[in-house]
Amino acid sequence: MKLFGKQAVYCCKQSVESAVSPEVLKEMQTEQEELKNATKNLKESNTKIRIELAELEKLPPTSEIPIVKNELKQTWIELQSRLEALGSDEADGKKEIVPLKTSEEISKLDQQIEKYKALWLSHRKICKHAIRVIQDVLKDDEAKSNFMEQIGLEDDSVELSSLEQEQTQINATPSLKADTRRHSNTPAGIKRSFSGTIKV
Repeated sequence: MKLFGKQAVYCCKQSVESAVSPEVLKEMQTEQEELKNATKNLKESNTKIRIELAELEKLPPTSEIPIVKNELKQTWIELQSRLEALGSDEADGKKEIVPLKTSEEISKLDQQIEKYKALWLSHRKICKHAIRVIQDVLKDDEAKSNFMEQIGLEDDSVELSSLEQEQTQINATPSLKADTRRHSNTPAGIKRSFSGTIKV
């Protein structure tokens, strides 16, 4: 302690004050660099997610999938009606030409089904990833567990979970199917079905 008039100044003795060792400073610097890299990676990841979201916003929303499904169903009903009319005309001895869908048009309809199914799964994947990122940021455990309820989301139905697992397995096994063709002369077909109710 040193006195300057009426003021007292307290000073620490340099001889007894422990300084930070170079090893500790190096560890702190390493940790700082790791945090900088982690921050950079998070920024890049967020940028990629924003780009993906921007691309998805240009596509038809998930709510239009049931509309497309109904349109395809109506097309199928029309085809059935035309086939019945054609059979009735042949029974009466009349040969009226009824324009039917070609195999190419039917193939396009199948492609539309697969397209919107993949679109739904893509939307779903982005949303699930965004929810996980938000939950990771939340520090309160109760807020994490109640987050889904707070934003108005409910657990997936068995039908939606089964549809996602089926599509994931189909997308994840192209090489497996190729190996199967090499070792077997009998081709194995995959029957795909699009059933269940999609909640929007």
